[in-house]
Amino acid sequence: MSDLKLHAHTRPPPWGVRLGRFLAWLLGWKAIGGFPNVPKALFIASPHTSLWDGPIMVILAWSMGIRLSFITKREMLRFPFKRFVTFFGGIGIDRSRRNDVVAQVADAFRARDGMYLAVAPDGTRRALDHWKSGFYHMALAADVPVICGYLDYEKKEGGFREIFALSGDPRVDMERLREVYAGIPGKFPQMTSRVYLRAEDGVEAPAAR
Repeated sequence: MSDLKLHAHTRPPPWGVRLGRFLAWLLGWKAIGGFPNVPKALFIASPHTSLWDGPIMVILAWSMGIRLSFITKREMLRFPFKRFVTFFGGIGIDRSRRNDVVAQVADAFRARDGMYLAVAPDGTRRALDHWKSGFYHMALAADVPVICGYLDYEKKEGGFREIFALSGDPRVDMERLREVYAGIPGKFPQMTSRVYLRAEDGVEAPAAR
């Protein structure tokens, strides 16, 4: 069976929604938002300061009826892991083709009727002075909007705040993202990376559509 047929698309099964709601209640977290009004998007997961970010985000997403996809090594889509990994949203990427990861992600979006691909542009759980630009290139190349996912550890709430299409101008787009993520504390606020792309100062060029 092909990866595409195995891929879970955008909604978890009914038992997954119930499980997500139960786990969110058990952990004391509240989901903010509903099902996105777009069939495909790149889901920004930020701020990323803890190993707990991923599991909590998945729990809240499933509680809202959203199944997030994620990038994994193509080797993980082999027997006996293939069905499990693809069920939970894994998208296999050939990491040896470093300069072609953006194109592979764009192809994955085009091949599917729906997908919400979660990417953490912080790139690490330590504070950096910029976000990694991969999410920006991927969204432009795939011609999909971004969903601004977040976790607020002070309020113990998370989900997404805004959905919008990137303009291709990194200064304009990142200013909007700075407004969205302003004041959201991660689990370890001192580890929060600056919401900024080096392309804003012309250090690297954004990907073309």
